[in-house]
Amino acid sequence: MATQDDFQQRSGDFMDWLRQQEGVTISSKIALVDLRSEGRGRAVVATEDIEDDEKLFEIPRYLIMDIKSSDLRKHIRSDLDSLEPWQQTVLVMIYESGKENTSRWFPYWQVLPECVDHLLINWSHKELEELRGSSVLNRIGKEETDRAFAERMLPIVTKHPDLFGIYADGFKGSDVQATLLELAHRMAGVMMAYAFDVEEDSFLLSDSDSGDSLEEVQDEDEVKIIKGMVPLADMLNASGPEHNASISYGERELMMSSNGPIKAGGEILITFGGLPRSDLLRRYGYIDKAHIPYDVVELSFSNIREIVAATFHFTEQEMNLRTQGDRFGIRRKIERLIESVHSEEGDYQGSIFEEAYDVAAKPSRSGFFPLPLVCTIWLLVAEDAEVEALKATRPLKPRMNLKVAWVLRAVLANRQKDYPTSIDEDEKMLEQTDLPVRLRLAVEVRLGEKMILHAALEYFRLMDQKLPGGLDNWLDNSVTTTFLEGEEVVFEKTAGIENEAK
Repeated sequence: MATQDDFQQRSGDFMDWLRQQEGVTISSKIALVDLRSEGRGRAVVATEDIEDDEKLFEIPRYLIMDIKSSDLRKHIRSDLDSLEPWQQTVLVMIYESGKENTSRWFPYWQVLPECVDHLLINWSHKELEELRGSSVLNRIGKEETDRAFAERMLPIVTKHPDLFGIYADGFKGSDVQATLLELAHRMAGVMMAYAFDVEEDSFLLSDSDSGDSLEEVQDEDEVKIIKGMVPLADMLNASGPEHNASISYGERELMMSSNGPIKAGGEILITFGGLPRSDLLRRYGYIDKAHIPYDVVELSFSNIREIVAATFHFTEQEMNLRTQGDRFGIRRKIERLIESVHSEEGDYQGSIFEEAYDVAAKPSRSGFFPLPLVCTIWLLVAEDAEVEALKATRPLKPRMNLKVAWVLRAVLANRQKDYPTSIDEDEKMLEQTDLPVRLRLAVEVRLGEKMILHAALEYFRLMDQKLPGGLDNWLDNSVTTTFLEGEEVVFEKTAGIENEAK
């Protein structure tokens, strides 16, 4: 893999190799450049003005490094079939890098990093403590990954050590598990940061190495996604909504095209989609301010359930009835409502009684809080009379009554306590110019999540001011017909107040 001393030479050798491969086309208007002077690595830039929808490059299927194109498949096909798709790609990467210059992709390996430094899976326990409170800690999965490598990949490499070239001696040694874990984590990190999701049946191409057809008969609803390392495509850096290139798949090739004009000297950028910065850090080892609008805070259903039970003095049996039953057939009706809203907005936010819900920095069109979250709390707190009344409503309109609002405020306030530092403390830390890189990344992520909680609680603070006596005073007073719509408190005829807004 690449080192720093011959950085540009390796870039040139890689591009020369790539242009010589059958089926590869690369626009004369782009170049792979060195951005180390800006504290970055490689990037692809426009050397001339590029028009909208102009093809930038095309990579044939056989050059995408994955389970389908590597000849490892012809040696241990049955063993590979026992692995998950991402595990297959990791093993292929170990195999191909172990072959060194006999690998088809040897020049490609020379421009890939030895490891991806700041992926969360590589952080120490002390470093991860700085992310305490963030639900991203529950998604790192290092123990599960170690177990998968030890239980599923270790038997393969010890059974066929000589297949793995320069790693063969390590796979024969007494410390083979440690050797595999170190190597597999390095490869998995590179895969997470650089690989693309590829539909296994996107390409209708014969595998000349194994003699097997890449076209596999599958149900249309069961498309298998595999991870593939795509030369040159993974040299493109990513941005938030400001990307100017996009990927598409033909029957035998992957194509990268511009999705808008690009001026000469401009960097060609793809997008990872609307990922929160916590997931950018977990999956790619960096964060980007352009993704601040996509930050989220996760609220767990277990915490919601505990607060509802404690607030309304529901027994465990009563809570089970409210979560598992379908009182008066309303549950399915609400599920259909959520499905219709998701269909209209094109933004899936989950369903009722999910394990957790995301409150986003950027609200959806249906409101500041996800509709499934509001409906879940409503189903937990609603009395039978309310359920019957809602069932008769045509059309069913999503509204948040004050009981739901009170519970949601309590859940948010409780969630805020999970973070050991305050917003002010984090902001002061970020003013330090000598803050270690990983600590700065952690503070940025946790501060973003706290800002969402602060904004959500501010929403309820303003609501509290609009309600006579405040939200607490209204918890037990005629709340069944008092609703919130958007940012407006709407009172219907109840408790002597008629249609009083704001």
